[in-house]
Amino acid sequence: MKRTLIALALLLMGVSFGLGADQDPQQGTTELVRQVDELFAEWDVPGSPGGAVVLTHAGEVILRRSYGLASIEHGVPITPTTRFELASVSKPFTAFGVLLLEQAGRLSLDDDIRQHFPEFPDYGSPITIADLLHHTSGISDWVRVLPYAGRPIRTGFEVDDLLRLVAHQRVLEFEPGSRWSYSNTNYALLAEMVARVTGRPFGEWMWESVFQPLGMHHTSFPVDGARVLPNRANSYYKRSGGEFVRSLVEAFEIPGSAHAFSTIDDMAKWVDNLRTGRVGGLEIVEKMREKPTLTTGEQSFYGAGLGMGEYRGIRTAGHSGQTGAFKTELLYCPDVEVGVVVVGNASWMQAADLARRVLNLYLKDQLEPLPEPAARAAGRPAETPFIDLDPAEYERFLGGYRLEADPSVLVAFTREGEWFVGAMVGEGMDLFRPVAPSEFENRNRDCRLTFLAEEGEEGTADRVLITLRGQEMWATRVQLPADTRWADEFAGFYYSDELEAAYEIVRGPDGFTVRLPGARIRPLRPVDADVLVGGLGILTFLRDKSGHVVGFDFGEPEDLGERLIRFVKLAPAGGAGR
Repeated sequence: MKRTLIALALLLMGVSFGLGADQDPQQGTTELVRQVDELFAEWDVPGSPGGAVVLTHAGEVILRRSYGLASIEHGVPITPTTRFELASVSKPFTAFGVLLLEQAGRLSLDDDIRQHFPEFPDYGSPITIADLLHHTSGISDWVRVLPYAGRPIRTGFEVDDLLRLVAHQRVLEFEPGSRWSYSNTNYALLAEMVARVTGRPFGEWMWESVFQPLGMHHTSFPVDGARVLPNRANSYYKRSGGEFVRSLVEAFEIPGSAHAFSTIDDMAKWVDNLRTGRVGGLEIVEKMREKPTLTTGEQSFYGAGLGMGEYRGIRTAGHSGQTGAFKTELLYCPDVEVGVVVVGNASWMQAADLARRVLNLYLKDQLEPLPEPAARAAGRPAETPFIDLDPAEYERFLGGYRLEADPSVLVAFTREGEWFVGAMVGEGMDLFRPVAPSEFENRNRDCRLTFLAEEGEEGTADRVLITLRGQEMWATRVQLPADTRWADEFAGFYYSDELEAAYEIVRGPDGFTVRLPGARIRPLRPVDADVLVGGLGILTFLRDKSGHVVGFDFGEPEDLGERLIRFVKLAPAGGAGR
């Protein structure tokens, strides 16, 4: 199961319309262009968002192509100079900036971060700058935590809010350095640390120290998220009926973990610096690729802003990104000096998959054969379209399931409006839509759920086959006790001093609901003993020695060694069904 979770994390990690003769040409040999255009054909249609790709080899741009529209509203095509929000592909820039400061002697990777953030509490064990770089700090991810406080991601959330949130985290998720857990907070803190060490706004310092020296003149961390950026793309979701909807979450006000904008032309220059170290030197590049050893003796795959891996026998260094509906993939193969960057402004684009397919085409004679499931996937037909299904039909699939290969892992399914919500305890949530009466796919189209029922096609599902990028996992339904009195004590008022937020859980005739700050009410569903799941997340209830409910955690139970946010029970609710 551990390898599965790492795989899940790694997966964390001619022309389209009207490029005129006065614009930069799109490069590539005729046959390679034809093959890559075929890969991106879905995006090369009228009225659709799309993306762009650049392929480099030993410093030479081999291919650069763009497809679709940067703005559907205004009919503006994507070009090689269109600026995209890079999302988490911003992290390599941030890591590079920190390593430049270390090289200059202005900080040490062994520094306790409280030297730079004296307002943070003593966590018992020091968190180093290296822990932030390697995602081994134990600090919770603000992107996951913020909705728990009843604040949607799209609302204003600035650096000062982030610092307050971290200062209120009294207990870490794990001992620093003992494990890897992806947290955007780590890189947001690194950006703020750069600002404090240099006395300059992070975006300004990065422009002068990194982007300008590399000639990346269209790359920046905007100081103001509302600032107008020439050639900036919008990003889009697609509803089940095929309608495009603009994303309202396109850039956070917090730089470092995301919020960098760039073009594929500039990203080609960045990839080449990973080859040459022209700015910063190869010593910094090697540090970015160096895999740290955890305190357990195991080696993590994540260096400093780059995830290290292997693809078909060739070493890779890279990062994936998604913010709003923007999708990004950076992939560099140091042994053959080949790099691919894919950017997109459509939520359903599989940028990571497309980047590897481009590698398949260019390095076809140097790559090991694909494993059989991956080979089938590489030649798979077009995506199965989503279908319209009455959300009431979801009911027979909802509940908790345990992986047959590892029963300690709970997978849960619930309903949030028209969305089918899937969650794995400790691994987050995803939204699914139906592709058949008993089959669902997620928005990224890389995970399929196939439900089976012993009593027939329309009966309550007993098992689910989870197919994630060719890997199959079976899970069996959890049978809840017929006597529901075990859940009576869930109702009540709960408070988290970390979030400064209070919840009220109510048990009514239609089940459980939770009232969040701002009076928002969300449904909850029992999926296992002492576990409720909703679109908000997974609530694992805690009991004292006498069996009474005393609070709940978001995340895995305490005895599994991970805790995210704890709520303490204050009092019973005002009455069932209120």
